[in-house]
Amino acid sequence: MRSGLLSDLASIGYEIFLEGNNVRYRYQKAGNPPDKAERLIEELRNCKAEVVNILKMGNTIAPMEIIESETPSQTIWKNPFPIGSIEARRESLHQVMMAVWEKAFDSIAEIWPRGFVSTQEIHAAEIEVERVQALVLSGKGKLADFREAVEVWERTIKKEVNPPGLEKKKSI
Repeated sequence: MRSGLLSDLASIGYEIFLEGNNVRYRYQKAGNPPDKAERLIEELRNCKAEVVNILKMGNTIAPMEIIESETPSQTIWKNPFPIGSIEARRESLHQVMMAVWEKAFDSIAEIWPRGFVSTQEIHAAEIEVERVQALVLSGKGKLADFREAVEVWERTIKKEVNPPGLEKKKSI
């Protein structure tokens, strides 16, 4: 699929979404779509499988006017790459993965009173997280696989913090 096809359709006013495994599109502006829309729609039909995969990640691609009216005006992060480009997709994936990793790290930092310590098990789990992250960024892994690797890392650390058979002291 040509880079930018979906963003081109969204920019002229189309909303593109999944209905089951069917790609649906709806013109959102008043009047008739521009003439170039026919060519873009035909291109969309020719690469349906790839469009389905992309939409499964986000479920809908909407014109910017719709997105801007539905979201708050404060921007948390702006992707520096052109919409729909390989670089933009990669950077978005990277940002999502870092947010997952940071959330797990923050939950561990709250319960680990003596500070961060690394064991062989923890180190192995960290290496696995990095391996899966590289697979996801190269298109050979799923975001769900990354989340699972981070959860394994988190469970491994929590075992270190609270090993089985060790009773926590209670305070009065």
